[in-house]
Amino acid sequence: MNCPSVSSIRFRSAYVAHTVRTNTERFAPSIDLLLSSAASDEKAREVWDYVIAQYRQALRGAAQHLVAIGAVAPHLDIDAVADRLWLCFGLRAWRALVVDCHWSYDAAERLLIRQAITLLEDPEPPRDVDTAQAPGARP
Repeated sequence: MNCPSVSSIRFRSAYVAHTVRTNTERFAPSIDLLLSSAASDEKAREVWDYVIAQYRQALRGAAQHLVAIGAVAPHLDIDAVADRLWLCFGLRAWRALVVDCHWSYDAAERLLIRQAITLLEDPEPPRDVDTAQAPGARP
């Protein structure tokens, strides 16, 4: 396995963040509409669940790459990296900062990159994780 390099993790985290940010910003009106409709409309909920599943799968692809090139802490497997990417770059992270806290996308992106780097370099092996399944959660 390659030794993780900070610049590699920074570069790759920034790349993932910017790609996700671009799509999140571009599709914000659609995301808002789906999110507000999903609670009361079954078809909207189905579309929302599909979007979330696709989003998580895309982040899982990024996780597979990061693990394969050794750009993350050695104890992190694909699932652990995918979960950390979801925490940092999932829709809730962007919405919490941009919508709820009124941050700019630029400021949110910078913070989320720093958060991802910290989590992907984490030297502490993970403790037991509750594997209860939620919609869009990994199997």
